[in-house]
Amino acid sequence: MKQLQKIALLLVFALTLNACSRFEDATFDQSSAQRMNEAFVAYNEILQNAAHGWSIDYYYGDFNSPEGGYKMLAKFKDGKVDLASELTANKVNAGTTVSSTYSFTSENGPILSFDSYNPILHYYSEATGSNPSGLGGDFEFIMVSVTPQKIILRGKKFANQIIMRPLAEEKDFQTYVNEVKALKSTLSKMMRFDILANGSTNGVAVNLDQSKWYNTDKPEEVTYYAVSDKGIDLQSPVSIEGKEYDEFVFNPEERRFTAKDDAKIALQAVQLEYNDIPGDYVFSYVSNVGSKNEVVKITEKVAGKTFTLTSKSFIQPIQLEYSNGNLLFKPQNLGKVPNGSSGNLWMTVGYDSNLLGYVIPTFETSTTFVMGGLWMQGTREKPILNIMSQYTRQGILGSFPMKYLALHKVVGTNKEFYNNEQGVHFMINMKLTKQ
Repeated sequence: MKQLQKIALLLVFALTLNACSRFEDATFDQSSAQRMNEAFVAYNEILQNAAHGWSIDYYYGDFNSPEGGYKMLAKFKDGKVDLASELTANKVNAGTTVSSTYSFTSENGPILSFDSYNPILHYYSEATGSNPSGLGGDFEFIMVSVTPQKIILRGKKFANQIIMRPLAEEKDFQTYVNEVKALKSTLSKMMRFDILANGSTNGVAVNLDQSKWYNTDKPEEVTYYAVSDKGIDLQSPVSIEGKEYDEFVFNPEERRFTAKDDAKIALQAVQLEYNDIPGDYVFSYVSNVGSKNEVVKITEKVAGKTFTLTSKSFIQPIQLEYSNGNLLFKPQNLGKVPNGSSGNLWMTVGYDSNLLGYVIPTFETSTTFVMGGLWMQGTREKPILNIMSQYTRQGILGSFPMKYLALHKVVGTNKEFYNNEQGVHFMINMKLTKQ
């Protein structure tokens, strides 16, 4: 304990060196450098003394709306670091460990640098012909705060906040990554959670959607998170009942998150029941010919299982499946093309594939890929459903979330867009608001 206290004091001292003036640095240059070197020794002890390694919440891209919230795992020893990731990158499979080196430097503050090439980490920063700045990722990080319990880093170039937490138990990195993937699959079937304090709700709910946490009434206020092997780790703390929390542990049997350090605070998964859904809705979306909206009707088809949605946008009624409180939009054959020409009319789902710098909309007719009408806002009596997806398709350059619905005319193996009477053949940013 005394050793940890000594290290903590050294870190506080080193992290305040930047506040010294130019003249003070000039006057005490040698001792300042010496103190920084002593701090680097202390930082290194903390990195190496995490017996089971570290989980790293990695974010890249625009720091105002970053991509990621992906888990990397690391063990530090004698200037070398073993890294693994939940994602496959640069042909390194998820969970596979790659070794490289790290070091400390001082540039207006302490810097942790992953200074030799690691295909897992440098994938996000290396320049390509289509991305001269890479994907907006860093491999050099300003050390904002360093303790044995948590390390907060900020990307030197792109300024995204990166969080490191010591792993609580010895676990093979591949096993950890597999557990992250399994939990993500479980959470993909949930989205809306009531906040509970001492078992009671105050009427406030949050949505957890693809690494984003936000209050259902304030969707513009986003907090980012990464899924761990046991729950979610937030990039910045959230305030609940006057206290701040940044780690939550998931109980799959209860469909509930509990704050790691306070069992009285929980997030309880809630969903729409089958009988909540039928009725009239305003269907709004952005299409290839602009913004549209119309009143549509959702009626029961097979009790407890499916609905029929009747809409001019789809030309013919489509079937929706009910699953875990959500409406699933699966690709489906709607029958013969209405104008009497050959071929069948399909509703398909699609995603954006970034191939060599070009965004290519790709559409699927396989029922493996679905969009979800997810309960985002409103009440149980008048829910608002956003048609989007936590379901993703794995591609050669990463995972792509489904985001389009489209109409296709299919003749044999050939497929082409088919317009409804308003010229609409694909839709994005879709929403169903119950009347």
